[in-house]
Amino acid sequence: MFSRIEPLLNRVDKPGRYVGGEINAVKKDWDATQARIALAFPDIYDIGMSYHGFRILYEHINRRPEFLADRTYAPWPDMERELRGANVPLYALDQMRPLSDYDIIGFTLQYEMNYTNVLSMLDLADIAPLADERGEKAPMIIAGGEGAVAPEPLAMFIDAFVLGDGEDAVIEILEACAQWKREGADRAERLRRLDAIPGVYVPSMFEAEYNADNTLKAFYRKEASGELRDAEPIRKRIYDLRRDSGSLKPIMPMVEAVHNRLVIEIKRGCTRGCRFCAAGMITRPIRERTPEQILEIAQTGIENTGYREISLLSLSSADYTCLLPTVQLLNANLSRDMVSISLPSLRINAFDVRLAAEISKVRKTGFTFAPEAGSERLRKVINKVISQDDVLKIVDEVTRLGWRTLKFYFMIGLPTEDYTDLDGIVELVESAWRIGRQRHGGRLTINVSLSPFVPKPHTPFQWEPQLDQEELRKRYEHVAQGLRKLRGVALKRHDLRCSMLEAVLARGDRRVGLAILEAWKRGCRFDGWDEWHLHHEWLNAFEAAGVDPSFYAHRMRDKDELLPWDHIGMNLGKRFLWKERQCAYDMRETADCSCHECAGCEACDPENGLDHELVRDARRKRTGDADVNAPSSELETQLPDEFKFGLDQKDTDDSGKRIDPKRALGTAAMQADPVQRVRMAYRKTGRQRYISHLDMIRFLQLLTQRLRLPVKWSEGYHPKPVMQFAPPLSLGFAAEEEHFDLFFYQRADPDRIMAKINAIAPEGIEFHSAREVELRGPSLDATITGAIYAAELQEEHLPAIREIVERFHVSDSYIVEVQRKRGAKPLELKEVLAELALEGARLTLHVRSQNNSLINPLSLLKGMCPELESSAIRWTRRRLLLPGA
Repeated sequence: MFSRIEPLLNRVDKPGRYVGGEINAVKKDWDATQARIALAFPDIYDIGMSYHGFRILYEHINRRPEFLADRTYAPWPDMERELRGANVPLYALDQMRPLSDYDIIGFTLQYEMNYTNVLSMLDLADIAPLADERGEKAPMIIAGGEGAVAPEPLAMFIDAFVLGDGEDAVIEILEACAQWKREGADRAERLRRLDAIPGVYVPSMFEAEYNADNTLKAFYRKEASGELRDAEPIRKRIYDLRRDSGSLKPIMPMVEAVHNRLVIEIKRGCTRGCRFCAAGMITRPIRERTPEQILEIAQTGIENTGYREISLLSLSSADYTCLLPTVQLLNANLSRDMVSISLPSLRINAFDVRLAAEISKVRKTGFTFAPEAGSERLRKVINKVISQDDVLKIVDEVTRLGWRTLKFYFMIGLPTEDYTDLDGIVELVESAWRIGRQRHGGRLTINVSLSPFVPKPHTPFQWEPQLDQEELRKRYEHVAQGLRKLRGVALKRHDLRCSMLEAVLARGDRRVGLAILEAWKRGCRFDGWDEWHLHHEWLNAFEAAGVDPSFYAHRMRDKDELLPWDHIGMNLGKRFLWKERQCAYDMRETADCSCHECAGCEACDPENGLDHELVRDARRKRTGDADVNAPSSELETQLPDEFKFGLDQKDTDDSGKRIDPKRALGTAAMQADPVQRVRMAYRKTGRQRYISHLDMIRFLQLLTQRLRLPVKWSEGYHPKPVMQFAPPLSLGFAAEEEHFDLFFYQRADPDRIMAKINAIAPEGIEFHSAREVELRGPSLDATITGAIYAAELQEEHLPAIREIVERFHVSDSYIVEVQRKRGAKPLELKEVLAELALEGARLTLHVRSQNNSLINPLSLLKGMCPELESSAIRWTRRRLLLPGA
């Protein structure tokens, strides 16, 4: 398969997205497995590789020897064009096989704007997008994730939806798959067996009926006899996190992912009860991992990856029981290896100043606040109760601790919002700005994000309308006008058109699927990306499909209306959600039931299959006599003295000089001077030739970090291993001898280092030399005098290239136009090329270094022969010319 893909890669952006071969990727014997699933993420590789749920399922399945999990991502439009033009089907990365070879394709639905990508991926794989048009040999198409809790808009495309947590359900599906393959079951029988698995919704087993006003009248289940009966809610699956460790060996992307770090899910579920938040409602009840389990996951994950940032993931990380002791425990065990900790979802009214001090010990990133609404009144409506004084107090503390970048997230168009609430956004940001400017002056940056309210299913606001785009635009401008006077405050606005589509696709019924199909046929792809969003085609698609978007986005629902997702059981009673809606209009708070009385949401009903002792245990920890942030005695014994709890860590020493918290930890990697410099040489071939220079630098940093080599680290807010690299290798070029230098604060054996790196390097990367060089000598790029390149040419290129080589050798001067970053420039080839030779179909170029850089030989060749089809040439950098090498 790769032989069919490779000719396309030089013609697309970021070809490394499509080649696989990463460290920790799993490749099994195809014939030795009983059931095979391709996990499909309907967005680009860079985003899909960051999604933690994808990582969990990939490892969870592949731990079972009889099952195989592979992965695929939506190709960017340039790669889609190349695949279609070459008639190459969409494939999975690890096995390099077409998707149609797999038994099951499992889509993760995280964002409504990716729904057209689902259809594109199926069509690219030569699989009919419409479920009822698929033949007996077609894979079963299954979908899960947050989008599956409101599945009707995709019902005509998806064979089955997994509701809730997927860990157990996906194994049961694969077990059923292995059995139906052995028995030769037809497609109808496969659907019936999927329907029998708890938490699985098979749309073809159900039928909808509508009223004259287009509202939903009834939803029926089809019996085997053909009779219809009222559908009962299908209950979601719930998984206990304590049963395993999640992702311990995540794939290390060769192309930089959006979030390239070790993610540890510390808690699943949230009972804070924000009334706009679907995730908080549908993931109940609360399930937590223990601090000891989290530490074990962190240590194992770092050993398997080399990551130096850990993200503690949950919907509200600050609500995790004993968060501060856990962060201190992680810092005590990991900070000397330069591992930093981030908490992406801190709830500001649960924030602890000591926690800020802990997470800033290694690295400070931006600090995020999500008050969501500008006024205390509106925050009571949405049940996110925090006073403005509390927000500003925390701003004061974190800016005192050194943060200079603050992020604020707000929503506009929330139920009951008026312009006074919008003024509150401006006032809150301005007050934070004044506090930050007092400490950091012009170095302070505040990023404000405004997103339109989208009413989501299974929330107390599921009955509410979304404001129309014109009104939302006025509210955007009102806030923007108020913030313009504040220097250093940047405003980011979410696309209003996408928000309207998001509301339609989130709250639609089966008829909306016709509009999705029509929009896809009209070229809609990557609808959440500004450069690809074709809003006019979406409007045309709605009209062609007879779908009124305002009916779904801008209409208030009646209390007793049957909603398109009422047959999907998220373990929340509809009466509870309506009661919460009434509380919103009365501005009444509903307390977090993990530390107060039960709120009556019914998520902890014992019938849901999870012993709700988990919630009771969390409640005991929060309401007991002990301080919620106090550690167990067992945890405290694991901490060195500087990490003991309750320590009032000073910001300055006795002389008043600010203490560097990293130095206070005694980090040898930063304190010690380098004592040794080792130059490594490696080959880069096969798939790895499509990995860019910057991505290769990141990969090599991770590789050395994973081996815990005694590498010297830089200082500052973002410490990194001290390394030097040769001039960049162009994308698509192989290399026989690339170099980089490592600086060590303790002496190490170069040969042992090379052997250890080769033991874990991916296919296509092979280290073949390691030698000590002068510690204080010139930088690596300054010592390089040139490079030898080889180009494998096509037969049709040879006559023109032969003439060029002959002219080069007989001429005293050879000036060509070469494309550079700032346009075409004349270049004297005799000064740049020391040699140009053609042997058979191989052209060899000896390029001289100029100002510590090497001009791209492809640019030289194009300058000599502008009509050359460069994408068909295979380049290799055979050697970098170094003194003594």
